[in-house]
Amino acid sequence: MNLNKLPFLLFVILYITCLPISPKTVNQNEKSQAVEESRTILKRVITNGGDLLLRDAPNTKANIILKIRNGDYVNFIEEKPETILINGKIGNWTKVSYNEKIGWVFGSYIRDLQKGSTNTIKTCEKGGIDSGIEQSLEKEFGQIGNSLPYKHLLNDTIIDKRNNNDISAYNKIYKENIILSYFAEYGHGEMVVIFKNRNLKNVFEMFQKCDSRLSTNENLNVINVLTFDFIDRDEPENSFWEQIIFSTDGKDTVVNKIWSD
Repeated sequence: MNLNKLPFLLFVILYITCLPISPKTVNQNEKSQAVEESRTILKRVITNGGDLLLRDAPNTKANIILKIRNGDYVNFIEEKPETILINGKIGNWTKVSYNEKIGWVFGSYIRDLQKGSTNTIKTCEKGGIDSGIEQSLEKEFGQIGNSLPYKHLLNDTIIDKRNNNDISAYNKIYKENIILSYFAEYGHGEMVVIFKNRNLKNVFEMFQKCDSRLSTNENLNVINVLTFDFIDRDEPENSFWEQIIFSTDGKDTVVNKIWSD
């Protein structure tokens, strides 16, 4: 190498090294989407059984992106401040993500997930129904006879557990026209209690006396369904969850408790 050119080469190398590096340009839409998807505020879709429509804009004429199944979880992003009325329901347009799609749903059909361990009532006065529903019913009203063979009170499913020791399934009858069916297997289960000739408000207030989680602003004199979801962590798929549904069936009130741990 010609030594006379060495100072020139060193100058070029130093010049290139000291050049300012331009920052990488980030697409604003990509940045917004990354921020939105990083949130982990989960809510649960609760409808009358049908699907909830995810739209590309906050209005009923916007294009439908997809349908969200009743009971599924969505990732909450933001909520419009304006409260509106749609089909007799009051709510706000809410932006959510579901199955890697982002769009808008009517917020009246999504509910907050409440922590399952936040019940602050430690002792129950007479008349209250605590988390031990069977014991409370027996103490308050009195059980009639022994436990009966299992029959689901809502779909008439019959289970004979004599040949299966892995499940617990039975029915009970209490005074004042109260009947119960209980089923549990492998860390999940369901309990159904039917209070005959009792309105939803009366039954709900019985449970509410011993469970501080049961709080609502709904008018208990006019509604026919009231749903609560409880979880222990931020990811309901990987932890304990519990759902309690109060509903009316003619003159009767049905309490449906479903859980998994």
